[in-house]
Amino acid sequence: MLDIAIEGDGYFQATNSCGDCLYTRVGRLHRNVQGSLETSEGYLLSPQITVPESATTVVVASDGLVHAIVPNHKPQPLGQILLYRFAHPQHLLPFERGYEVGTNESGPPKVSKPGKNGAGKFRQRAINVPPIATFTRVPRGNVTRTNGMFDLAIEGAGFFRVVTPTRERLFTRYGRFHLDDEGRIVTAEGYVLEPRLFLPGNAIALSVGLDGHASTQLGTDHNVAVSIGQLNLYQFPKLGELVKVKGPYYKECRQSGEAVESAPGVKHVGIVRQGYLDRTSYIPLQPEGQFVPTARCFDLAIEGQGFFEVQTPAGERRFTRRGRFHVNTDGKLETQDGYLLQPPVTLRLDTVAVSIEPDGTVRTQVKSQKEPVRAGQIALARFADPSGLGQVNEYYFEPSKFSGPAKRLVLGTNGTDKVWQGFLERPLQGAGGRN
Repeated sequence: MLDIAIEGDGYFQATNSCGDCLYTRVGRLHRNVQGSLETSEGYLLSPQITVPESATTVVVASDGLVHAIVPNHKPQPLGQILLYRFAHPQHLLPFERGYEVGTNESGPPKVSKPGKNGAGKFRQRAINVPPIATFTRVPRGNVTRTNGMFDLAIEGAGFFRVVTPTRERLFTRYGRFHLDDEGRIVTAEGYVLEPRLFLPGNAIALSVGLDGHASTQLGTDHNVAVSIGQLNLYQFPKLGELVKVKGPYYKECRQSGEAVESAPGVKHVGIVRQGYLDRTSYIPLQPEGQFVPTARCFDLAIEGQGFFEVQTPAGERRFTRRGRFHVNTDGKLETQDGYLLQPPVTLRLDTVAVSIEPDGTVRTQVKSQKEPVRAGQIALARFADPSGLGQVNEYYFEPSKFSGPAKRLVLGTNGTDKVWQGFLERPLQGAGGRN
């Protein structure tokens, strides 16, 4: 219903959490938990349009006027979707796959009502290009304060560059760094931040400005800041073609083009904030209520910030928020990858119906009994700092010294997490397409 195609020239305008104005022709919209229309990536449509929860249908006319159909009421006007055009759209700068930003060469955006002054018009329940879910997207936003001296967040576009012990250059937006024994700033995996910044042995503080300039104070003179270098960021001609590798890391390829180095705040590159982390670049912490109904018996969505615990065939513990389970030949619940849910839940072969309550209680209806039978209890685990989890692959995580150990929850008590049967979390369209 909220797929909207543009017939003719023009772009939708959307804004991200950093306030950047982005332009796209991909009109795959949805209603977020606040009722506002946003893109598949969570970028707010501009001008904003809010759809009431009571609306059963949304009608978008060819001229962009939006109405909500509420039972027993007249159609309710919600606002106007506008089109934005550029004098030289060929000079727009790619921001990420499907999105572009204006440049001096493209000229400023000119706003028009659809169908006016040569602008295109809208066609509801249609789309210009394939869904954004097929693209590689690196999420941005949700920058939160940690006060860690070596925690760095990028507000806006760009990547940090790191080099592995095998001299492979990788790119990441997850800026949780620390100091190694040689005075280098490195990731949790020991990948060295580039350009390299060294702190002398008598350094007592690190300061990184919004423009990436790094300095330190020495123990011999607390009042003098000593420059130690410049932290630059990197962009790509075709961001959506980056290759996802283990954890929060990407590498360039022929399709993505070579990395372009810039100082923070220059040429549409974001700024650097010290003492912050961009958690969405690494860990799928979904806001509550972002659920998609599936009607599948063993699809489970988590309300809260817990994780399912699973066990691999090799006996390794893993944690995930992807709640798509099925029953194996032994009657046990497992993931699509064959990882057993922990603690195990086993169903009898003569089970004809399964009910999973918000507190994780599993009840089954079997042929030989009239009343439901309790078959097990689904538990969740939480971590002191889930952003510190180590990512094993696309959906699975493991504890680290940064996350702290897993602590098992009793669901549904004192406001703790719950599970909801027949739902999955709305997919995060990026970082390898998590969940």
